[in-house]
Amino acid sequence: MTHSCAVAAGGAVVCWGDNVYGQADAPEGTHGAVAAGGDHSCAIAAGGTITCWGYDGSGLDDVPEGTYQAIAAGSLHNCALAADATIVCWGQNILGQTHAPEGTYGAVAAGGDHSCAIAAGGTITCWGYDGFGLDDVPEGTNQAVATGEYHSCAIAVNGTVACWGDNGWGQVEAPDGTFKALSARGFHNCAVATSGTMVCWGDDHGVGRAEAPSGVYRAVSMGEVHNCAIAGDGALACWGDNGSGQTDAPAGTYQAVAAGDYHNCAIAADGTIACWGSNQFGQVDAPAGVYHAVAAGAFHNCAIATDGIITCWGHTDYGQTDAPAGTYRSIVAGRYGNCAIADGGTVACWGRIPFGIDDAPAGIYTDLSIGGSHSCAVEVDGTLACWGPVPPPEGIRWATPGG
Repeated sequence: MTHSCAVAAGGAVVCWGDNVYGQADAPEGTHGAVAAGGDHSCAIAAGGTITCWGYDGSGLDDVPEGTYQAIAAGSLHNCALAADATIVCWGQNILGQTHAPEGTYGAVAAGGDHSCAIAAGGTITCWGYDGFGLDDVPEGTNQAVATGEYHSCAIAVNGTVACWGDNGWGQVEAPDGTFKALSARGFHNCAVATSGTMVCWGDDHGVGRAEAPSGVYRAVSMGEVHNCAIAGDGALACWGDNGSGQTDAPAGTYQAVAAGDYHNCAIAADGTIACWGSNQFGQVDAPAGVYHAVAAGAFHNCAIATDGIITCWGHTDYGQTDAPAGTYRSIVAGRYGNCAIADGGTVACWGRIPFGIDDAPAGIYTDLSIGGSHSCAVEVDGTLACWGPVPPPEGIRWATPGG
């Protein structure tokens, strides 16, 4: 997806970005919801009917009749939640992405070639493309989630870690024990145990990033080929590749740290931000002010000030530093895009997040993570919602029903 759409306060739809198929030419009128797909868009009018525009192949123009309360758009398919809480899907179906399940649901989300819905009891049902088992979301209630390139991990309420998806580097072979913090990047993970010790697993990339340092820690963040963590006394520790000085952590006491591709940013005890490492796009030129949260993308960063306002800086070719208005409580960054949880618990995304994985399902969330090909979030009841699986890397065959 290379365009975005939003509903203004007055109900008007505004779209921007790629417009090759007219997907950014929003219709006039008052609308309550909008979804941006691969090269098309759909919106729910004030009366509950659906209107779609942009690319109309693959059956995308076969808009169902009736009234609806929510809509989600994938690459070449759409799903909507009807007024009676049942789900209707239309568009391309070569991977079963429009085979909506029976029953009633509270929310629906469409990834690139798959869809997921949340039932009234909080359970998740997914259908369509299931590459690497990304749709095999574990049951139970969870407190935190982290997503890598083609895998995910979550901390359950009892502190144990469960991982699922691609296991080419052993990245879903979660360690035993109970944990309080978790981070995933690429094909590896690190977690902080309840005792404060750290464990890392998955791809080491030959730079020692899977070799967790000894000591007691309270938080960890993973970069492209390095990691950084905050020790129990607030000091920073970084390890792995240091080609851009990204493991030369500054002295001092810190409360949060975020690792980008080859740089890092951390929030000091007084709320100010310090950044170090590669500065190719100005990503280590930290803004003044006092902040309580920070996230690092490939070459950009975003931070939430104490008043809830988001500030972003660094590489901005994809709009990833164009922070939305409003107040927010937490934020995560992908390589070229970001998602944040607003004070009300809803999710907002901006920038370039590949394959439509910024099409987050409706609902209220407490934790959020952006992976390379999918995203996951923790709902208020502890259940997991994941969306956006994409075709496997080059060299792995597309799998279609019956073939």
